[in-house]
Amino acid sequence: MAVADAAGCVLLAGCTATVAGQGTADQGIKHLNFNGMPLGKLDACSLLADDFVTKQFGASLPKTTMSSKHYCEWGGSVHDAGDVNLSFAAYKPSAGRPGTTQENLGGRTSTVIPLDATLCGIETSLGEDWGPGESGSKQMAAIDVTTTDGKDPCAVARTVATAAWPKLPAVS
Repeated sequence: MAVADAAGCVLLAGCTATVAGQGTADQGIKHLNFNGMPLGKLDACSLLADDFVTKQFGASLPKTTMSSKHYCEWGGSVHDAGDVNLSFAAYKPSAGRPGTTQENLGGRTSTVIPLDATLCGIETSLGEDWGPGESGSKQMAAIDVTTTDGKDPCAVARTVATAAWPKLPAVS
């Protein structure tokens, strides 16, 4: 997947997968606990049922997980129907970035980030400062949708976020 700039990279769960993919469970990747904050205890794959994702694309999509449990992907770059990535990470929210909109999805303030005709990201903050790292970093949940059949990726991403976000821990 191509991303226009480095700042855009943090928007996409695909970037999380790339970083997480640098190692394997054999190399000791562990479940990041986010300093005991709520996302540290949550498995990203638990937020969406496989049949729900299948319904969005009209095709069964293979699921890929990372040993950290902070990333789940349905589809992938080799799947013809498209893909959905759901990830948890700590970074600065993207609100205010050109082209983004703020929307209430699944009862949460969400930033919708249309990247091109086939790719859209949506993120929401759990409202807690991450602590270590860059100032202003928050616990973030992100959805990244790629479509290959002419469907609007942001429409699909909104549907997915509306289903997933209510299962996230409360915003502090």
